[in-house]
Amino acid sequence: MRNDYYSILSEEDITLIRNKYSQNPFKLDRTLGMDLLEIDTSHDGDLIKSHYDEINFVDLLVEESKASVKYCFKLNLMESRGLLDDFSIDYFLCKDGRVKKVKNDSEEIYYIYGRENAINLNKRLRKRLEEYSIANGQEYKTLDAYFYPYLFLVEVPKHIFNYKELKYVVMAADDRHDNYVVINESGYVEVVEDDYEFYPVRSGILTSYNGYVGKYSNGIFAKEFTKTFLALWLTYLETKKGVTSDTDTKYEQLSPKEIKDLIKGIINS
Repeated sequence: MRNDYYSILSEEDITLIRNKYSQNPFKLDRTLGMDLLEIDTSHDGDLIKSHYDEINFVDLLVEESKASVKYCFKLNLMESRGLLDDFSIDYFLCKDGRVKKVKNDSEEIYYIYGRENAINLNKRLRKRLEEYSIANGQEYKTLDAYFYPYLFLVEVPKHIFNYKELKYVVMAADDRHDNYVVINESGYVEVVEDDYEFYPVRSGILTSYNGYVGKYSNGIFAKEFTKTFLALWLTYLETKKGVTSDTDTKYEQLSPKEIKDLIKGIINS
């Protein structure tokens, strides 16, 4: 099952969204989420929003382990916000297994280490929300309330990818599926269909049958975006937070060599 908005939409809805947003796949279009909010989500949104602090997730939490990345989880309740709201305060999964409205640097926030651990926890968190909804006589849909992972750097990887690696991985991908180009926690390029939000650097959606990836793509993605991905990777290493293709970075004005030199400086520091 896909861990994004598509997982609850009909094939007709998915086709409409693909047609609308396939012209600029590298950028994460923030209007996509706004369009999807028009879908009726009244069935259990108020239930979880009103009782989020009563749901206990403590039995799902695992002890800290050694890994190069860690994650915290925010419960997205699809609330609208004004310009004067404090965006540093949100609904986070905390160490006691409860969701609390706290600042994003609160010591109460729970962190899980390792990508696979985080993916597994996310599935179990979603299942718990579903179980809570069903127990209260309502159907659970992802758009009403869902956990979203935030990734943080723990250990700087040594590997630095290059154009050749990016081209090889992209051309080996399957264009029959929607894909995302990502850089994993070890610094290597991957193309994935699911769980893209658990990677340090990721592109926007590359819709199927558009020639962005695969053996017929001629490596166009690598030609156009190698420097962009290097700049995003440098931004990730510097900020120690996961980044997406629409993250502003000051490094794209530099040459690939200059960016790599800065990356090497962080690795060797």
